[in-house]
Amino acid sequence: MSLASENARNLAGLDEYRRAQAATSEILRVISTAASDPQPVFDLIVDRARDICGAYGAGVWEFDGSLIHFRAGTGTSDDPDIKRDVEAMYPMVPSRDWHVGRVVLDRRLTRFDDYETPDLNPALRRQTAKSSVMVPLMRSDEVIGVVGIGSREKGGFSDSQVELLKTFAEQAAIAITSAETWRALQERTAELAERNEADRSSGRDNRRAEDDVGLAGQSTTGVRADCPAGTHAVQRSERLSVSIRRSAPLPRLSIQCFFGRGDGRLSEPLSEGAGPGP
Repeated sequence: MSLASENARNLAGLDEYRRAQAATSEILRVISTAASDPQPVFDLIVDRARDICGAYGAGVWEFDGSLIHFRAGTGTSDDPDIKRDVEAMYPMVPSRDWHVGRVVLDRRLTRFDDYETPDLNPALRRQTAKSSVMVPLMRSDEVIGVVGIGSREKGGFSDSQVELLKTFAEQAAIAITSAETWRALQERTAELAERNEADRSSGRDNRRAEDDVGLAGQSTTGVRADCPAGTHAVQRSERLSVSIRRSAPLPRLSIQCFFGRGDGRLSEPLSEGAGPGP
């Protein structure tokens, strides 16, 4: 290889690296401003991955531990009906005959150089893309999604393109984790707000009950509660005593008023009223 060719290759690689770095900075800015909703991040990732990797299309899928969910994609097919049909297959259980499912199950980068191989789902052959490279999105040892790029040609990606794709995979994993953290925080905040409101309501009820007892105490010197049938409670002040009697077996209350005689004894009741019990 001539020196001129080597320099040209190095310059191309440097330009590719700079574009990738610029895309990374842009994606991280979007992640920081859209923590509650990863969709803008996914849309940006597929656009930048397609452009920088020189792919026909790119896609991002999220895995919740049971099902694969399609999140964003470009270049599935030139036919909008086929594109819609493919996207309608999600959410799906991971399976080895589907490219994204195989990556989730194997938990490793996988090249699909030819969609026409018999071990792949025939639905892949309907797509405009004829090959792809898929990278799992990892959080520790857990697969949380997949990012991939597709080509119109069979086996259409170089090692440098694959390395660039790995960079976008890291950013997609950050976006998913950030969104999950945000959702968990929002749920916890809502739970605490609900609990605090319940505590405040309980406190208001308790204060009202205390106020009621306080008002009763202002007019009487003692309180007796829970009068069973046939018994009575007497509340006395210096001049007036009130007797509350529950007459058995009817659920009624009798209220009798006595004036004090000054010698500690009570006179006969001056009035009596009856009303329905509580």
